[in-house]
Amino acid sequence: MLWKHQLIKHQVSNRFQVSFLLMLTGAGVINHCPCCSVGHAIKLAAAAKRAMDDAEEELLSKRPKFSASTQKRHFSGTSASHNNSDNIDGQRVEVYTDGACTRNGREGARAGIGVHWIGQSDKDISERLKGKQTNQRAELTAAIRAIEVAKQQGIPKLKLYTDSKYTIKCATDWVKRWKHNGWKTANGTEVLNKEDVVRLESLCGRVDVQWIHVPGHSNIPGNEAADKLAREGAACPPN
Repeated sequence: MLWKHQLIKHQVSNRFQVSFLLMLTGAGVINHCPCCSVGHAIKLAAAAKRAMDDAEEELLSKRPKFSASTQKRHFSGTSASHNNSDNIDGQRVEVYTDGACTRNGREGARAGIGVHWIGQSDKDISERLKGKQTNQRAELTAAIRAIEVAKQQGIPKLKLYTDSKYTIKCATDWVKRWKHNGWKTANGTEVLNKEDVVRLESLCGRVDVQWIHVPGHSNIPGNEAADKLAREGAACPPN
């Protein structure tokens, strides 16, 4: 009961912080939950959560995307199934996006984007990426193109599937901290792909996007189709 009182008093609702505090108690760091000790522990928990978020940001921003030959898995999740003939899940139009880049991070890199609309393949997009040729920019731009099309065609809600955790984090989490920090990362460096992230955030303010992460190269038809479109786009000449 004392723990419950202190958690309410300090407005602790984050599951990570609660788990962290319980761990400290079990280890004997906090004895009998004195108010001052709990307050200090909450600060420690918040700092630990920020450190974990920053570490994840750095990891995803540097992690290369595996090719099909190195990451071949089977996925049987329900998110791969699309039973509605009109391509609407509730009121959301479903779309898969993907980016591809050969020789990523090296001279001669070639990147492309792929956008696959469920049941509306006439709207599919396969394009060579403009500007700097990187996999992360291709992933971001593929999502941007999908949302641009939705906006142009008056589609208010999207269910957007992508295998890029980086893109999802940029759109739903990191952009808030980056703006607050003056577009600096946790390490104080300039945010990569800032223009793309700004564009993505702006579009997400106009189209309601539900982000769904799917594992790449896992025999999910929509993801495989978007990947094929992206690879074909990367093979196109610069535009």
